[in-house]
Amino acid sequence: MGVVKRDGKWRLEKKKEGVYLVTERGEQKAKIITGEYEPSGPMNDERNDMMSQVIEVRDFEEAKKEFKSFASGGSSGGLF
Repeated sequence: MGVVKRDGKWRLEKKKEGVYLVTERGEQKAKIITGEYEPSGPMNDERNDMMSQVIEVRDFEEAKKEFKSFASGGSSGGLF
């Protein structure tokens, strides 16, 4: 859907309602899921992403904080 926030080489991109991708130079580093997200079915749940870190937050404000954590020097969530 488009870039909603930028910080140097980092981007926060909206994929769909309630789903945001954290990218560094075009490479996906994490997926942030907000409370607005509603999966279209169990097989299409964005939370089931085995290829990148998935972070669940309440709202877009928390998503921006998670993005800031990546952009300021590292991953968030303690998984990577």
